[in-house]
Amino acid sequence: MLSETMSQYLIDEVEYNPRIEVLPCHHVIDGGGEGRLEWLCLEDTTDGRRITTQANGLFLLLGAEPNCDWLSDEIAHDWNGFVLTGRDTPRACSPPATSAPAR
Repeated sequence: MLSETMSQYLIDEVEYNPRIEVLPCHHVIDGGGEGRLEWLCLEDTTDGRRITTQANGLFLLLGAEPNCDWLSDEIAHDWNGFVLTGRDTPRACSPPATSAPAR
């Protein structure tokens, strides 16, 4: 249930957007594509069944502390460990920075 882990304004946005599908009790096992995300492999946590589905995006609700250690080093992170998305994503991704940027 989304209300146990998300604020109401985020729940409203998810429910409003027809492009978002919420799949409770699923893990992301794998994903890929040619230069962009095109598919995901998902595992049902209740029975272990896996499905592969088309995907044009993946929303990660990480909270105040990023728990992104499971992502490969090919996924761009900021120096705090949060996943970079949109315009923040570098064209040539490199491993996450290990220290804060100079100010």
